[in-house]
Amino acid sequence: MKKLRKLPDYPFDAIYPPPRSLRAGNVLPLIITKDISPHLIQLSQIALKKYNDDNNQDPPFEFDQLVKSTRGMSAGYNYFITFKAAKQSSNTSSTIFQAHVWAPFDGSSPKVVSCAIKRT
Repeated sequence: MKKLRKLPDYPFDAIYPPPRSLRAGNVLPLIITKDISPHLIQLSQIALKKYNDDNNQDPPFEFDQLVKSTRGMSAGYNYFITFKAAKQSSNTSSTIFQAHVWAPFDGSSPKVVSCAIKRT
């Protein structure tokens, strides 16, 4: 039972699978390049807005920086993004968040599946 509780954290810390195990849908680490970075920042900001709205954050959290990301496929891309955010107009340190955002292949708007402060 304890293992099942840990399962949702897996995609955020994915490791490369053995070469012969690759198949559609694997969740793999995503190398954050200058080309993918703006997209990941945008998805993080969408997830953070939902988090702020759902939790009535006042002042709200503002995106600070990307930490890492993984990506898998399922009728679109499932992005699992770890990023830092800080309270707006505050001198507090950044908080680490984890978000799961699904971006459909048809180009429609991304859907935030979850966004939460990372459990330690």
